[in-house]
Amino acid sequence: KKGRSMEAMSGRRCVLLEAWAFQEDLASVVASAATGATTLYARLLGLRCNSRGLEVLRVFFEAVARVDPELDAVILFDVKDDPPHDVKVSGGVTVQGDTNNNAGAPPDDGLPRRGDDDDEGDRPTERDDLSQRWVAVGGTFDHLHAGHRLLLAATALAATERVFVGIAGDELLKTKKFAAALESFAVREANVVDWFRRARTNLQVDVSALLDPADPPKAATMAGITGLVVSVETLAGAERLAEIRKDRGIDEPLHFLKVGLIAGRSGDVDTHTKLSSTALREQKLRRDEE
Repeated sequence: KKGRSMEAMSGRRCVLLEAWAFQEDLASVVASAATGATTLYARLLGLRCNSRGLEVLRVFFEAVARVDPELDAVILFDVKDDPPHDVKVSGGVTVQGDTNNNAGAPPDDGLPRRGDDDDEGDRPTERDDLSQRWVAVGGTFDHLHAGHRLLLAATALAATERVFVGIAGDELLKTKKFAAALESFAVREANVVDWFRRARTNLQVDVSALLDPADPPKAATMAGITGLVVSVETLAGAERLAEIRKDRGIDEPLHFLKVGLIAGRSGDVDTHTKLSSTALREQKLRRDEE
């Protein structure tokens, strides 16, 4: 490993991490880079759009969550990209695999990966490649945290042209716990768009408000959307969307890109202890009362 550091500016510390996507110690490397950072940009060399790639993203964002669930963490999906020009990088870490045995280097499985020079890299050419032209994802995206960023990252990894993000409208969230700390739709939308702008500059991003539970989202009505990012919690709803597509005469299948849940700082994860916006809103209200 080797690292380089520069003086932090104005109390903010933006760190640029470069590491092999498949190295065994990725979680500890990410946690080390995230510690003390206010923004973390990462180039994950060899990251590919397959099931292993999705697991790499989960490992990355879970490591971030253990340091700071709301840390502004952005993956640069084109490894040739730099952080935005208006960003001052105040620290950096470069992690290299063992050049003698290629430890941590991506497997030679022939699958395309982001950053390849070959133009075929954006099109599905192998059985395990999960790339789709148009990919959708949905959620509340309140107090954007590592779990949300995992969903967005999986969407950015899989989509080759366009992403569709459905964000719950303000009216749908009025009965949420600790609703007083909810961010407005405008804030949540801006945060999502900004994340994509920095992660994949060549993607078209379409955001729409989810206003009525009875109104099917675009993934259920647009034949061009063939990928949908889901978690364990949303898989049942995704299967219902696939049925709606069939009922509407849409022949194109809806491919599910499944991501795991993210543990919070405790390190434990299930549907009860996972990282959640509800817990973050509760913490915010308690801090405000102190």
